[in-house]
Amino acid sequence: MHQRTLAIVFSIISYQAGFSQQLFYFNSVKIDSLRYQEVEGTPFLYDYWRLAKLTNRDGTVYNVRLNFNGYEQKFEVDHASYTATLNEDQFEKIEVLIEKGDGTQEWFIRGVHFEIALKLSNVIYRSDKILLIREFKVRLAEFTNEIYGDPEVHKKFVSARYYAILYESKLYQITLNKKRLGKVFSDRDLIDATIKQHKLKLSNEDDLIKLMALLNDHLDSQN
Repeated sequence: MHQRTLAIVFSIISYQAGFSQQLFYFNSVKIDSLRYQEVEGTPFLYDYWRLAKLTNRDGTVYNVRLNFNGYEQKFEVDHASYTATLNEDQFEKIEVLIEKGDGTQEWFIRGVHFEIALKLSNVIYRSDKILLIREFKVRLAEFTNEIYGDPEVHKKFVSARYYAILYESKLYQITLNKKRLGKVFSDRDLIDATIKQHKLKLSNEDDLIKLMALLNDHLDSQN
């Protein structure tokens, strides 16, 4: 076969393989990137597209840029000149790089506990003893401004974060207060002392993660 013909055939095969791969981890329906332009705020978990690794059920890894849409409860992937919804049912794990300069990561992992076995749970702290899990939800609120008798309806995204702790094989839905955390770890005094010593605020997610790390170090020191 002529060299030029071979090159054309190879290009077609490569394109088809790439397109098949897209269909493999996308829903094949492109998303209108301007669909929320009339709504205030954002439905997305991250401020910008994050680098991530997708691991499917046979262990194949894909490198993508993605975000999580808390309003639609779907992952969206930035693919070249368009965005698409991720077909998450085919994946066991998603590793997201949080660019804080220290290699920080968070994960969406399937099967972390039998109560949420089928779900890709967003693990934001992970050790052998403790998992801290975040749930991000967004609702669409409407409010009306009436100016000179002419009501104008505005729409706004309102987000909320919920947390759970997996500790000693038990899953605890938590509110961010010392009393609840004291019950999870059976040591209110330890929680109080750690928060006070390190000047942590439970309302700050980074501080909550630091608290889990400090508690984990304490548990390790007891062994």
